[in-house]
Amino acid sequence: MEKINFKKVIIIPKLSKYELDLKNFKLTHEELIEKYENERVNINRVLESYKVQKINREKLISLIPEAKVISRDDLTKEIVKNFDVLISIGGDNHFMYVSHFADNKLIIGINSDPKTSEGALTNFNIETFEAFLPNLLSGNYKIEEWTRLKAELNGKTLWPLITCDLFLGESERWNMSRHKIKFRDKEEEQKGSGLVVTTGAGSTGWYDSAVRFIKEKGEKISPLEKKGVFILTEPYKGKLSGCELMHEFFNENDKIEVHSLNDSKGVVSIDSLWVFNFNRGDKVVFSISDKPLKVIVK
Repeated sequence: MEKINFKKVIIIPKLSKYELDLKNFKLTHEELIEKYENERVNINRVLESYKVQKINREKLISLIPEAKVISRDDLTKEIVKNFDVLISIGGDNHFMYVSHFADNKLIIGINSDPKTSEGALTNFNIETFEAFLPNLLSGNYKIEEWTRLKAELNGKTLWPLITCDLFLGESERWNMSRHKIKFRDKEEEQKGSGLVVTTGAGSTGWYDSAVRFIKEKGEKISPLEKKGVFILTEPYKGKLSGCELMHEFFNENDKIEVHSLNDSKGVVSIDSLWVFNFNRGDKVVFSISDKPLKVIVK
């Protein structure tokens, strides 16, 4: 592999819950603590995690002083064009957000607080990354190519690179989600709580919980597998209706069509970050993207 030029590296840190709450609620420390007390928030856990994340952010920046540090709010694809590697330091959701700016760039995930974040998508903590740092300088590192999805809405690109999952259904879960799905040579009308479509990277999240009515211990898929899977959540089966296409894997050659029959406010959610209307008559086509996410691993 090529040696990493640290001047071509961007560090994108995640703010802790404490810092985000201070910012979003525009409160003083004392006011925020009072708010936490009223909400029965575990204050010690929040403050301890803030301290750990702050220390680890500062440690990372000191390890690579040549790198550019950009806040999540300021990150744009235009900025990323001038760099080779993105380093996400935070949790899984933060890594997923940063990955949408990676395009064909390399990305590294560092878990800023392993005690509070699962780290299913991050390959390092600050200690293991520090030990791994010489490998980046020598070119002795490995790149994994994680499968991504793409989706079209009514014939136009909705989202070209989806890291983990998309959801199609009603925005309010108590409303019955209705759609018609076409997969290979089968087509059927379905009712349920919505369709969850995932990659291997996303299989440790929403999908892993949703599939447990079929597989008690859940189901995790390697992010390297060039396939995706969809599952109809809480499928409705009555005297007049039922579903066969509730849980199916698809590959690079498949294009799955979903026609909305929603009565209220249908939505398509991309990685639980961006939401688009998916109302009656709309059509989404999803498939495997030919552009994987390039992740540096140990």
